[in-house]
This record gives sequence, structure tokens and C-alpha cells, in this order.
Amino acid sequence: MAIEPGSLEDMASGSAVVAGISFVITLGISNVLSYVVALKSTPERRAFYTVMPGILVSVGIGGSMIMGLGMPILSFLFVLLPNIAVFWWFRRQYRRAWMPDDQVPEGVSIENDDWTVGVAGILIVLMIGVFRFVWKTLLGN
Repeated sequence: MAIEPGSLEDMASGSAVVAGISFVITLGISNVLSYVVALKSTPERRAFYTVMPGILVSVGIGGSMIMGLGMPILSFLFVLLPNIAVFWWFRRQYRRAWMPDDQVPEGVSIENDDWTVGVAGILIVLMIGVFRFVWKTLLGN
């Protein structure tokens, strides 16, 4: 039995694909930005600034996929739900680690809040990736 275009099964599988792609895009961008964005902000603000660029990118890509597949506009919820989950997870992680400056006990070191350290870490990972790519292409392994 063939699935008709626009059938319920077709829309369900398309929605699952859009939700998965939206989740992966938002989580990937947010993980990279978490090292450099709003390091000294409150947990809610830091989660917002960390996740929002990923949300904007995934909403653009997911929205164009929904329109391209001819799915109903309510399918756009499948783009937003994974993004809300990513925001909630980052916010929860930041709130768990949050401590106001006046409540820091003596002798407890505070995590580095210098964004240049995060940028340097990201650049090191990118350089290792480029080195591995060039090494494998030149040696053919």
C-alpha cells in the first residue's frame, strides 16, 4: 500500500524529521556559543543568549522545510518544541551552577568568565579538525 502525498503518515514522518533537524541544529550552535556568550549574566539571560541564535537558524531552516514539504502550518510546533527543550536544559544547567557573588564561600574558585578562553578552545578544536582532514586527504588513510 503506497502512502499518498499529504497523508497522515507522510506528515508524521516529515514532522519527526523536521523536529530532529531542528533539535540538532539548535543544540550544536548552542553548545559552541555556551563557551563565549554572556558568561557573567544571570542563568535565564545566559540561556537566552546562548540558545537564541540556534533557535533563529533552526526556525528558518525548519520553516522552509515545512513550507517545502507542503505540511500544515501547525507543523511549525515541531520546530519550536525541541528548541524550547534545549532552552530549558541550558537554563536548568546554568541555574544549578549559579551562585551570587556575595554567597561564594572562601576558597572556592569561580569558573573562568573570560570569553577569550572559550574562543581559544573553539579555535583549537577547529584546527585539530582541519589538521585531521588535511592529514587524511594527503595520506589517503
